Amino acid sequence: RHDRRLVIFEEIGGMPQVVFQGLTEVRSSGYVQVSKIEQKTRRARVRMIAISNPPEAREIASYTFGIESAIGVIGTHQDLSRFDLTMILGKKDINQEKLSGFLQNPPQVEHKYNDDDCQRLILKAWKCESVKFESTKFILETSLKLVSIFGDGLPILDPNSTHVKIARLASALAARTCSYDENETLIVRNCHVEYIEKFL
Repeated sequence: RHDRRLVIFEEIGGMPQVVFQGLTEVRSSGYVQVSKIEQKTRRARVRMIAISNPPEAREIASYTFGIESAIGVIGTHQDLSRFDLTMILGKKDINQEKLSGFLQNPPQVEHKYNDDDCQRLILKAWKCESVKFESTKFILETSLKLVSIFGDGLPILDPNSTHVKIARLASALAARTCSYDENETLIVRNCHVEYIEKFL
């Protein structure tokens, strides 16, 4: 039902490992097999956001590095490596006073964009058959820089695939900001790569 859409899983840490392994297969292939009276295969090209508290109600501050909590949530290095991004928040990262103020008086935001237009923009990116990078060398250099800073102990930014993640995220940013030429080729500029580096 969510082919070409977004799926959000909350408290994914409580998901049985066999279910998560099935999701890993779906994320890799873009297909899901439904086994009921008859077996069917359907497209499942989805983007996934996973949200969870650390296992066993541990606080993020109790880990040497917050990212270590992700292994306990996801289960295996293989499954964790398939995530493009992870964001770890501890109690001290959230200003309770500001949060309370926002909840009491939510900011008024002018909504200029609607769901249909945003989805059309994403689908245009997915259908794009031609992508041009301003500099693949710059992507490789950025990848080496990030791996040297954060190390390769955990599979989020490993030496073998970080350049692919950076290229994928920079391409998504280029598409979201309509960086196309007159032939509908997606142009991924170094500024997109620089933004992703800072974001990571």
